Amino acid sequence: MYKILMLIISFFFLSITIANASDLKKAQLLKRKSSSCYLSLPSHYQSSVSKMYLDGNKFLRDGVKYLNMGQASLGNTFIGHSISMYTNMLRFGKSLGSKKCK
Repeated sequence: MYKILMLIISFFFLSITIANASDLKKAQLLKRKSSSCYLSLPSHYQSSVSKMYLDGNKFLRDGVKYLNMGQASLGNTFIGHSISMYTNMLRFGKSLGSKKCK
């Protein structure tokens, strides 16, 4: 019985680790897309979206820091916020007609 319980618990922690890795990869992909989107915008629009991009970077850095400290739920929260920031920035760039913001 003890072995089965330990197997279930280890599977649970493994699935949490896999979820963290996929969110982190998604955030890193969106960061690259947002960077090229930012550079494709005219300079007077860049100043409007620079705060979103910088906040997304800050949330991503903090999320990775908390994941490395072993605080997965807090790290996931920060990574989720970075994904939201990058997604909103890409939507804004897309609405301005930039082809690199898709």
